[in-house]
Amino acid sequence: MKALYFDGKKYTYKPNFPEPVTRDDEMLIQVIKSGICNTDLEIGKGYMQFVGVPGHEFVGRVTAGTRKDLIGKRVVGEINIPCGVCDYCVNNGEPRHCPERQVLGILNHQGTFAAYITLPAQNLHPVPDTISDEAAVFVEPLAAALRIQEQMVFEPSDHVAVIGDGKLGILIAAVLSLRGMKVCLIGRHPERAGLPILNNVQFISETEVSKGFKFQVVVDASGTGEGFKLAFNLVKPCGTVILKSTLAGVYQSSLNIAVINEIRIVGSRCGPFMPALQMLADRKIDPRCLIHSEYPIEDGEKALKVAATPGVLKVLLKIL
Repeated sequence: MKALYFDGKKYTYKPNFPEPVTRDDEMLIQVIKSGICNTDLEIGKGYMQFVGVPGHEFVGRVTAGTRKDLIGKRVVGEINIPCGVCDYCVNNGEPRHCPERQVLGILNHQGTFAAYITLPAQNLHPVPDTISDEAAVFVEPLAAALRIQEQMVFEPSDHVAVIGDGKLGILIAAVLSLRGMKVCLIGRHPERAGLPILNNVQFISETEVSKGFKFQVVVDASGTGEGFKLAFNLVKPCGTVILKSTLAGVYQSSLNIAVINEIRIVGSRCGPFMPALQMLADRKIDPRCLIHSEYPIEDGEKALKVAATPGVLKVLLKIL
């Protein structure tokens, strides 16, 4: 099958990569489209020491497996594959934090930059016909944006800042603005303020934000160590910093300010797929304005270079 392979040093297109074999309750899915996200770019820098086929944002069609009701369905899939038997899976209700989990295209499981993938049937969610392939690719990052609302109780009076005007930062700001709060997106690309998805979001340039701004909640989705530092400088005493970035490198910063100002720190990762699908179906969010370009998987190496270019938002791989 066609695949884009990372050998630990570089990405290479493989026209004859071995097709995955299903196990137990896994389903075989033919990938239609896959999105390139910042995690895939960080893998190229050594994040998670992953070797194999990356990719985790996708829409595909089920072609085989034990769940006959899913065969032929267009689906998206949750990326965490828990063991199903440990304490986190059985008693704590947190299988996404299973210490033995695999993670699609990130940890011990081949990803979506390929013609076919396997996932457990329980990870799959059918996509309504009203949602296009292009929009469905955004379910995983949109779910990650929604995760914040599972972790935090927001008040309408809250003043929230989102650092980073990349793909995830824009989705987070857009989702939070739907709750009626005042949301500011802090970034380096003022032209993005005109994106229709940001109609209810105030844009603040990164160069101007230090002039006396303070927020009750600050979300760092910058993907940089500088954004991490800025988050703690912008949050009010007794406020909350939510961290959404994962980096290949190590960033050193003093956390004295977190102790002195009694700042709450919340790590935030994967989120709920069903609300994300419903939001897309109801047209509350239309992320397709974030798509910069689309490339066939045969041009995957070029697509990754484009995705890593400053100023570029979402790049898609057309696989089917």
